[in-house]
Amino acid sequence: MAIIVERRVLLLALIMGLFALLDEPLAAFLIAFLERDHHQTAAAANAVVLAWVVGQFGGFSLYDRLVGQRSTGSTMRSFAIVMALSLPIAIFAPALAVQIAAALVFGVSSAVFYATLQADILALRPGRAGSVSAVVSLIGMAGMGFPLATGALSDAFGLAAGVALYLEGDANDYFGK
Repeated sequence: MAIIVERRVLLLALIMGLFALLDEPLAAFLIAFLERDHHQTAAAANAVVLAWVVGQFGGFSLYDRLVGQRSTGSTMRSFAIVMALSLPIAIFAPALAVQIAAALVFGVSSAVFYATLQADILALRPGRAGSVSAVVSLIGMAGMGFPLATGALSDAFGLAAGVALYLEGDANDYFGK
């Protein structure tokens, strides 16, 4: 039971919970925002998300080359900064080509961040990886209500407010580590 109160486990659980928000619900809000507020076609809005997914494939595929011998902390900080800089550009840039390029960069950086975070979680307590992972997942599930809150905020104040809430979570990935 000591795992559930370890500071490092709780910190990684918080980071995982925040990072998990940058997934399918964000993609859905992003597509809706780009179509409704940026007046892009469905194809253009989906192209931004497709670039994000292609970037993730690239990030996972090129992980060893991108990370090299860096420590997990250095890797997560570096790629969290890239995520925090590229996501707002992918969302708010006035040109579709810039949004697509930024989404690609976001995808690469989020894949590297996620793989490194998972490796850090699994290596935290040798011989207890399953327990640590279970605790991190359980605590991370607290973020499951976030899309509901984002939806309510978007209904009340528009999609830009909902998308901005996701950007807050992205920034916390960096500052939380």
